[in-house]
Amino acid sequence: MTAKCLHFGRQLLLSRYYTDKRFLVRGLCQSTILNGQNRILLEDHSLKVPSFGGVLWVNSNMKVSVKPVNTFEDLHMDKASVKVYGINKELKEKYNLEVKQEGHKLSVNAASKDLNNDAINCVIEVPLVHNVNVVGTGSAKVKCADMAESNYCHVTSDSGDINVDRVKTANLIVQSEDGDVYCNGAIQGSISIVTGQGSVVNDKRFLGPSLDITTDGGDIRVASCYSEQSKFSTNTGNLFLRNLHNESYVAVYEKGNVTMQGVDGSTNVFVKEGDVDIQVSKVGHESRIHVEEGDIIVKLTDSYPLKVCVTANEIILDTKFSQYGQIDEKKFDDGYKHYLGSIQPEKFSPTLQIMAENGRVIVESQDWAASLGFKLPGGIDLPPDLNIKHANARE
Repeated sequence: MTAKCLHFGRQLLLSRYYTDKRFLVRGLCQSTILNGQNRILLEDHSLKVPSFGGVLWVNSNMKVSVKPVNTFEDLHMDKASVKVYGINKELKEKYNLEVKQEGHKLSVNAASKDLNNDAINCVIEVPLVHNVNVVGTGSAKVKCADMAESNYCHVTSDSGDINVDRVKTANLIVQSEDGDVYCNGAIQGSISIVTGQGSVVNDKRFLGPSLDITTDGGDIRVASCYSEQSKFSTNTGNLFLRNLHNESYVAVYEKGNVTMQGVDGSTNVFVKEGDVDIQVSKVGHESRIHVEEGDIIVKLTDSYPLKVCVTANEIILDTKFSQYGQIDEKKFDDGYKHYLGSIQPEKFSPTLQIMAENGRVIVESQDWAASLGFKLPGGIDLPPDLNIKHANARE
C-alpha cells in the first residue's frame, strides 16, 4: 500500500470521527457564548497547518482553550484558527497576541495587560491529531478538549485551573502549582498529573497503560480507573478513589485519609498518618494495606478465594469473618494481635496483608454488588464523601 493510500485512509478514519462528534464539535466551534456571557470577537487568525505531525505551542497569561477545528467542509484537516474574545471592544487595546507558523510548529503568545482573567480569552482550534504544549502563567485557566490520536499533550499552569476533557493521546502530562485539575469524560493514554495545593478530580474514567497522580496538599478524587498500572500519592491531601481496576498503588507520605471503593485487582496502600476505609470487590494478586498511625476499616466480599492476614493493636471482626479464622489474643514479641482467615480455603488464593502499627483494624463482610457501589436491584450510588465535582468549563 502506498504512502498516499495510507494518508487517505487515515483522513477517512478521522473524518468519520468528526462525523460521530458532529453535534458536539459544531457547538464548540460556532459558539460565541463564553463563560455564560456573550463575547465579542476581537481578533481572528486563520492558518494552514500540517494535517498530521503538527505541534501547537502556547504561552499565555489569559484564559486559553484548545480544541479540534471544525472540518466538516474540509476533510484535508489542514486548517487552524486563533481567536480572541472579550466582553467589550475596548479590550482590543488591552492585550498582545503573536501568532506564528513555522514548518510543523504553530506558536501562540498571548499576553494581557492587568486584565481580569474572565474578561478575555483565547480560543485555538487545530486538527485533532496535533501535539499540544500549553503553558498558562499567573492565574490563567487552561482547557484542552477532544484531542485524539496525538503523540503527546502537555498542559501546565501556575495557579489557574486546568480542564482536560475527553482527550485520547499517547502521553498526557498535566502540571499545576496551585490550580485544580479537572478530568472530564474518558481520558486515555499514559497519564501523569502533578499539582501542589490544587486538587485533582476525575468524573468519568481513566484508561491506558499507566496513570500517576501526585499532589502536595491537594485532594485526589477519582470516579473510575481502568489503567493497567495506577499510582495515587500525596503528602497531606485526602484520597477518594472509586472503582480501581488492575494494579494500584496508594500512598500518603505525611497525613491524610484514604477512602477506596470497588477495588478489583491488586493494591498496595501506605499511610503515614490517617485513616483508611476500603471496600474490596476482588483481590487478584498479593495486596497490602499498611498504616503507621490510624485505623483501618476493610469491607470484603466472600465470593472469591482469599486469605486475610491482620496485624494490629486491636482487631474487630464481624460474625462472618469470625467463622473464617480467629484472633490470637496473645501479643507476641512484636506486641501485636494477629488474625488469619481464609475464604474458600480449599482453593488457591492470594493474600491480603493488613497492618495498623498504632491503631485498630475492623474487618467486615459485604455482598459483591455493594462492594462495587451498586444499589440493588439497580443503579449506582456514589458515597456521600466522594463529592465528585463537575467542572465543564465553557469558553
